[in-house]
Amino acid sequence: MADTAAIPAGRTVKRRSRGLPERRLALFMVAPSMILIAVVALWPIIYAIWLSMHEYSLRQAGLSRWAEPAGLGNYIDALKSSEFWTATRITFICGSCCAAGIRELTDRFITSSERSRSPRSYLCVPSRPRKKLVCD
Repeated sequence: MADTAAIPAGRTVKRRSRGLPERRLALFMVAPSMILIAVVALWPIIYAIWLSMHEYSLRQAGLSRWAEPAGLGNYIDALKSSEFWTATRITFICGSCCAAGIRELTDRFITSSERSRSPRSYLCVPSRPRKKLVCD
C-alpha cells in the first residue's frame, strides 16, 4: 500500500519546478484529439447545411446554383408543402410514443431490479397473479 500521510500544517505542497503546470500539460495533450473529434462531427453538419442552400442537377454535370431567394428557397418550399407538415406531425407522434415506451420500460426495469434480479424481472412477467400488474 502507498503512504497516504497528511501534509503537516504550515508546509506547502511542492510544485513541479520545470515545464508546464499539470493542467496546461493535460490541455495540450487532449487538444489534438478534441479538435479532430470536432472536425469529424461538425464538418458533415456544416456541409449538409451548405448543400441544402443550393440547387443541384444530377442530369447536367456542374450545374450548381443558390436556391433562390438568397439560398433559402429549398426551406421556403418545404415549409409551404403539406407533405412536410404531415411528415413532421407523424415524426412527432412516433417520437413521443417511443419516448413514452422507453420511459415506461426503464421505469419497470428499475422498479423490478430493486426487488429482485431474477430473469422474470427483466421480461416484466409477474411471478404470481396480482390485482395490479407489476414486474417482480
